Amino acid sequence: MLCDSGRHVILVADGNKLGTQRVREFATVDDVDVLITDVPLGDPMRDRFEGGDVRVVDNQLVVE
Repeated sequence: MLCDSGRHVILVADGNKLGTQRVREFATVDDVDVLITDVPLGDPMRDRFEGGDVRVVDNQLVVE
């Protein structure tokens, strides 16, 4: 799998992509160390990531 060679796996995801399923999978929650996204996560999704020992950094919208 793509993530096997990294020491840390950081997933940066657009909030519009969260909660959707795609045909290609590059990692599971168990493979990810940190999730960074631009929207606040709802409790069920936050619980899923944090339950997999993923550090969640959400609501990180950057406006220039």
